[in-house]
Amino acid sequence: MGITIGQPLPDGFVDSSGRATCSGVVAPLSDYQDLLQTEIWAEALAQRYAIDTDHIEFERDWYRDQLVKSEQAPPFWTRPGVMIGAGVVSGVAAVLVSAYTLELVSGINEPG
Repeated sequence: MGITIGQPLPDGFVDSSGRATCSGVVAPLSDYQDLLQTEIWAEALAQRYAIDTDHIEFERDWYRDQLVKSEQAPPFWTRPGVMIGAGVVSGVAAVLVSAYTLELVSGINEPG
């Protein structure tokens, strides 16, 4: 049973004194169709947003990991100062060993 603008309410909606027996909202079906289309659009947008945020969250996590890695100090043995120091120490050690070896070799050939 429908309600038409300008027509009296059908039986069941009014009592014998003419007062409405129920309270409710009457709206054209086209308004509800619009609301239904808006709801469908909102659900599609929510699904697309979920897909887009997955990619964005992946990028955010990757950049966060890169930042954490860049803020960490490099291992001790890969620092330039340690490499230079090790090179100097090994060079001095090589010179000392070769000098000692030459001294021994030259001492063997001397008489007496």
